Amino acid sequence: MFAFKIWGHFASFRDPLTISQNLSLLLPPKTTVGGMMASILGIENYFNDKNYFDFGYSCIVLNEIRKKSFSQNYIDKYTNKISKKLTAYDSVMKKYREVEKIKKKIEGLKDSKGLKQVQFAKRQDRIQKETLNYEKKLHSFFLELDKLHSKQNEIFIKSKPTNRELILTPSYLIVIDNFKYEQEIIDLLKKHQSIFPFYLGNSEFPGNFKYVEMDIIENSIDEVHSFTPNIDLIEFRSNQKYSNLTIPLKVEGNRQYRDFKKVIFSNKIIHLKKRINGVKIKLTLEEQGREFGCDFI
Repeated sequence: MFAFKIWGHFASFRDPLTISQNLSLLLPPKTTVGGMMASILGIENYFNDKNYFDFGYSCIVLNEIRKKSFSQNYIDKYTNKISKKLTAYDSVMKKYREVEKIKKKIEGLKDSKGLKQVQFAKRQDRIQKETLNYEKKLHSFFLELDKLHSKQNEIFIKSKPTNRELILTPSYLIVIDNFKYEQEIIDLLKKHQSIFPFYLGNSEFPGNFKYVEMDIIENSIDEVHSFTPNIDLIEFRSNQKYSNLTIPLKVEGNRQYRDFKKVIFSNKIIHLKKRINGVKIKLTLEEQGREFGCDFI
């Protein structure tokens, strides 16, 4: 069993049960923590390892959770059709240049000064042919222009705003039990090394981490910090706020989430009606004296 602290300026732990809205869970779920540890270890395809997530996970909130909600227009849906816009515009301009070229040619042919009668007759025939060609090209130009106008709403459409949530100044203590790469990751945590970049949920939110020394002082608890899946055993108190969370436990294959667990979260100590299997830990060194009850999922 080991513990490490994570923190940063911003975090976003997307709720996998949401579809169109990018809402954040209050704490990093087990799948996200598994991804963080894979980044530290330098493991790319951890979600294809069926035994990777067979570890116990507990999370303790160290900072008051503050969320910021806003609407955002993602530019990818607006810019991913630029090629269509340019192709449609280029096609219209090509037709326009063809029309202008023939128009100038006809104007040059009409300058018939000094021509003999036979030459003048031939010139008139050429003018007639070029005029027919001009009308044909002009008709093609207008068809292309109409096509551009008819598709304008389709190819120049602007994306709709998406609601998004961020967690401000996040800080968590992560406690892990029975991890298959435990010794390897402890060595890296102590050296403050991460093979891949370390993020707090999304690549735009870099995070920091450090190994935390701890001692296990009890193997059964009746007070839990942050969350517990033992909902029926909670002694709910009127002066305390509780939140119902559904946390994913595994991610497999093409990053598909599997196995969800319902837990109750609170920013205060959760009191239980009776003792359960869990651990009470005491942090040492610079965190000396702080004690937390951990329930695992």
